[in-house]
Amino acid sequence: MGQVTLSIGGHSYGMPCRDGEEPHMLALGAYLDKQAKDLQSAVGSTSEVRQLLMIALVLADKLQERENGQNTGLTDHQQLESLATHLENLALRLENDR
Repeated sequence: MGQVTLSIGGHSYGMPCRDGEEPHMLALGAYLDKQAKDLQSAVGSTSEVRQLLMIALVLADKLQERENGQNTGLTDHQQLESLATHLENLALRLENDR
């Protein structure tokens, strides 16, 4: 069993993987780290859990658009800013409902 250490958004994670898949896992980790950096520049600092959730939502949104054949015509940065604003508004509503 292989093992890699991924650095995502300033946090390190030890992750197991199949032998020989280490380069692929490292590439995926680098992609997620780029998404985290883009997200941080759009919304600023946030907790580790919220950061990972927002990255997951950004990627899920991109995947859903691809599956639906949608192209919004917006740049990735504009899409990130729009999604970040939406997520921040949602987080505020959730916090106010407590």
